[in-house]
Amino acid sequence: MRYTKHILTEKGLSLTTLQAVGEELPFKSNYFDLVTSFQVLEHTRIPKKVLSEAVRVLKPGGYLYFVIPNYKSFWEGHYGIMWLPFLSRSKVFAKLYLKLIGKNTKFIEHIKFTTPKSVLKSLQDIPLTVSSLGDDIWEQRMYSIEFSNWALTGKLMFWVKLVDRLKLTSLAVALGKKLNLYYPIILIGKKTS
Repeated sequence: MRYTKHILTEKGLSLTTLQAVGEELPFKSNYFDLVTSFQVLEHTRIPKKVLSEAVRVLKPGGYLYFVIPNYKSFWEGHYGIMWLPFLSRSKVFAKLYLKLIGKNTKFIEHIKFTTPKSVLKSLQDIPLTVSSLGDDIWEQRMYSIEFSNWALTGKLMFWVKLVDRLKLTSLAVALGKKLNLYYPIILIGKKTS
């Protein structure tokens, strides 16, 4: 919270800041036109409750925009490392892999291994029409070879360029979309009621 206030002051902005828990948002229902979240859902205690609360505070017709790591992909954005999708089946495997490549394993303890399937399951019975899970955005990035350094995805450029040089982009995109290997999940939805 201090960091947020410091940045706002530094930028000459005077906005109200509030610290809250995603599972219990301190706002009335049908209040916001847009609710956003960036790399947070995987850190929450109960992702379904966080999604439910986010939709609750949206006005009917309001939009939800969540960016979430996809642990079914070959990328782990917190560490900025290549990831093997099967590692997400067990914290033991994930920790072993991290130890082998010299990374601290404590952080992974607090991560929920989110996947497109787990996000969609969490959205069951929530009045949200999903228009994208981000595979379309990932496809555009693959063909344009434009990845930012956000979530350390700039480190992927070597591999994306190699796939492009080998003329395998279409195959990579087809497999990535079919097997949900894209990164990140970009959940875009509209509240239906």
